[in-house]
Amino acid sequence: MSQYSAYESVSDYAIAKFRESLEQTENEYRFSEDLKFPHWREITQKVYNIWTKNYSDKLKIYQDENQVENLFNTFRSNMFKIMSKRSDFHTYRMYIEHVIDYYLNEIKVHSFDNKLEHKENIANNQSITLLNPVVRLDPLGKTFKPDINKKKRDLLNKIFLYEIDCLIRAHSKESNINDNTTPVTDAAFELDAENIELKNLEDYVPKYTNLCATCGHNIINFIDTDNGKIVKRFNDDLLMNRSKESFNCLAWTTMNNLSILAAAGSHGQIKIIVPKYSSCFARIDAHTMPITCLLFHPKHSNIILSASDDKTIKIWRLTIKEGANDLESECSSELLNTIQIESSKSKNNKETIFSMCFGANDYLIISTRNNIYAIQLSDKLVFNQEQPQNMEIQSEKLSNEDAIAYMTSQAKKNENLVAHKAKMIGISSQNFVYEELIIANKLLFYKNFLFANLLNSNLIYIIEILNEEENGSQKLVLKVVGNLKGGEEKTTEVNKISLIKDDTVVYLIKSSCDGGFYFISLDESLQKFSTIQRYTIPTDYTIRPYSDPGKKTNIKNYGLLEKASVINAICNGRTVVSTTNQNIIVSWKKSKVLGY
Repeated sequence: MSQYSAYESVSDYAIAKFRESLEQTENEYRFSEDLKFPHWREITQKVYNIWTKNYSDKLKIYQDENQVENLFNTFRSNMFKIMSKRSDFHTYRMYIEHVIDYYLNEIKVHSFDNKLEHKENIANNQSITLLNPVVRLDPLGKTFKPDINKKKRDLLNKIFLYEIDCLIRAHSKESNINDNTTPVTDAAFELDAENIELKNLEDYVPKYTNLCATCGHNIINFIDTDNGKIVKRFNDDLLMNRSKESFNCLAWTTMNNLSILAAAGSHGQIKIIVPKYSSCFARIDAHTMPITCLLFHPKHSNIILSASDDKTIKIWRLTIKEGANDLESECSSELLNTIQIESSKSKNNKETIFSMCFGANDYLIISTRNNIYAIQLSDKLVFNQEQPQNMEIQSEKLSNEDAIAYMTSQAKKNENLVAHKAKMIGISSQNFVYEELIIANKLLFYKNFLFANLLNSNLIYIIEILNEEENGSQKLVLKVVGNLKGGEEKTTEVNKISLIKDDTVVYLIKSSCDGGFYFISLDESLQKFSTIQRYTIPTDYTIRPYSDPGKKTNIKNYGLLEKASVINAICNGRTVVSTTNQNIIVSWKKSKVLGY
């Protein structure tokens, strides 16, 4: 065994030949034939088979760093146990462990070639953190560089960075510029009326103008994001023998060539505001408790759905009659139908409706504090046109029993619709189907995928929407196919997500309570990310107080806390508007391309 003389053991010699075979593939045959120990290809194939069969799918569910690390450690231990059953294991133990570690590291590299590590962007006041592909070292000391091919490079050249344009404080109570506790609860860009036609809901992502509405306390501001100025303002100071309104949700639509904003909050009223006239056209007494969510129907711009803590969702039809001015214009509303959440039939059940969105096949999908529900809303149900079968009138007079039965069937027409629990499933590493419980505070629909911002987690679940037949009818099935991680902090009830399509790139924007938000570009499958950028709300900047718009003062003078919680971050393709829990609106302008 003279060939081993330069090495301390047979394993050391095998490791050296293994390294050599990696560099020179033509040595593989000699390596296998001349030496009487297992070829590394045999070992790595075993590793690969066991990994794909029992462990790889878990990465779709577990992306918390500790969980992932534990997953790899468990896999490594089990591989050693399996290989230890070989008769030659003790002789070649170091070599076998070395090959396993090498290939395990390759699995990590390929699993996380898009994972991100922090890289400060000093040029932008350290407010942006670029998360770039990880470069890891293998057990042999070789550096694996991420494969930036032409397709990847072209993608990076389509992704832009955003730089801070201005900070605005404009929702202060009693016009107190030192108010740093009033949350700016929602923001929404005005729909671009020229690009609002809906051809296919699955592919639909709205286009927006530069006008952005924000709400907080009893104030709604309309901001021209091109110059960062507040151009209109609505202050709901109509007390009506109760406390001031506290807005928490906004929704835009277009009717009769008019842009219309619906706003709602603690009063249970829907305010219909037309920015063109700076006035409130209508106040709809919609619910007996606070309204938590508003949603316009994607196919019918005059139909709005309102969800409330009274555990109902109501469907309203709006009618706008435009006059020569705001005083001569009118808005009327009609309640068409009411949806009740299945679990809310129990009086003791505490249910909060967080979010609503429309999916394919006219499904309305609803997320609550306890579960996700769905109801198929055909146009007949929306407009309450489901007619009971007409009773055949006989020539003789109706009996009392028949008359009562007829009136009862007519009364049933007015019963509330019921949204039922959606069937939610996950897939284990052994392809075992199990029931999944999803609690999300925001739902978004695109390309037959549902994106769910998980409550008390830092994950966004990616859910495929399926249908299965049950008792002769179609039932919605939600299948978890992946997840995205945004930051380390867990999502609270107020941190939301939004979706934007810029050119051909689809982005998710995840707000966080860690002082920033995450700009996530998705790959073509929509199940994985390509890049993530983290934007941080600065603590040392100048702000524009609404009480004196011409004055710019260092923000520290107004008591900004160290780590603001970002409630919402939205984008119109040119500007990002983020709102915080500290009465601050931050506008970010598109700047340079990310590139590589």
